[in-house]
Amino acid sequence: MLFVTFEGVECSGKTLQSKKLLEYCNQKNIPAILVREPGTTDVGEQLRKILLTQYCTPLTEFFILSASRAQLTETIIQPKLKEGIIVICDRYFHSSLVYQGYGRNLNILDLQEISKKATLELQPSKTFLLKPSFQTTTRRLQEKMTSGLDRIELENTDFHQRIYDGYIELSSQYNYISIIDGDLDPDTIHKQILIELQQTDTRFL
Repeated sequence: MLFVTFEGVECSGKTLQSKKLLEYCNQKNIPAILVREPGTTDVGEQLRKILLTQYCTPLTEFFILSASRAQLTETIIQPKLKEGIIVICDRYFHSSLVYQGYGRNLNILDLQEISKKATLELQPSKTFLLKPSFQTTTRRLQEKMTSGLDRIELENTDFHQRIYDGYIELSSQYNYISIIDGDLDPDTIHKQILIELQQTDTRFL
């Protein structure tokens, strides 16, 4: 069973890397699927639209994410893992701990307990935390403004700084989180990810 998640601040490159990993698995005929949070399921996609377009209180935000996560975990992630299929997930419960915990100042311990229920206590085999410099993150967000930013991306600099710092602090609490320099070029990052996965799953050798 291999459950791989990608985490990071806005514009960290995590979505690109999750797609590159799926492409690699497809090329090597390794059974794998890619899911995203919030979303993927019909319920999750509807909740995603609400989250990204409507004002929500911090607590409401967290429960919307947890509801989407519960649906995804129970109906897709767990069944696919039991079939021996690798599940690649763009964000998981760590995002809520950081965004609603450090970012929105909700109690981290409370969020961790609720997250255990929402995920049926399923934790990733490996989590890759993409960590570009804060300057790079700010620049990428500014560049993306021309194509439109969602409600979360439009938060102020202080919020994004708390997210950035929160991920670093959180990474020390979970031994399966690997921090990768997000300022490296995408192909170099992809190779680093494959090297780490080779130590976890022989299918990547």
